[in-house]
Amino acid sequence: MTRKSVSILLAASLLMATAAAAGPKRVGKNPGKVKGRWLEVADVGALGGYDKVAIGEIAVDIQWKNPDRESDIDDSILVEKIRDHLTKRLEETGLYQEVAGEPAEEGAAGWLRLDVDLSVDPGSRAARYVVGFGAGKSQSVIEIRLRDHQTGEELGLYHGYGSGSGMGLKLAGGGARKMTQDDIQENAKQFAELLKQVL
Repeated sequence: MTRKSVSILLAASLLMATAAAAGPKRVGKNPGKVKGRWLEVADVGALGGYDKVAIGEIAVDIQWKNPDRESDIDDSILVEKIRDHLTKRLEETGLYQEVAGEPAEEGAAGWLRLDVDLSVDPGSRAARYVVGFGAGKSQSVIEIRLRDHQTGEELGLYHGYGSGSGMGLKLAGGGARKMTQDDIQENAKQFAELLKQVL
């Protein structure tokens, strides 16, 4: 193989690697499935162009079926936990020069914004402790939309899932509230790890 052929092959390989890095990518467990933790990015190159990230809007939907059978879950506490855990994990990645736990100023350029939706089915504490065998377990789904703060363009989506039976937890302080907070913590960690894989 001549030197020119080697140069052409190297150039072609570099172009292919660059195109792959700039195109769509999906990583994680059970991609596309509800019961999975995965990150899908439409344009890796565009996502990698941010050095500032802020936590944006957070919406919490608690789907009560039998509220009298479950301990109360305060939406504001869950919102606070989401902000705290995401901020901490994003700082640990070293991917960004600035990480803000609150939204950036309206219209500010150069910010990646993370908008979060958390849906919780608290299940039944009574069923968890009396029936057991997975009955009454809580479930949560968290979705993090990665957007350009100025334009609102969506660049990626993280989907996370959590489920807990509450076994081993004491009646005072256990239940869906504790399990949901644990799910938030675990999903924030998984999101940060997948983001590092992509970028």
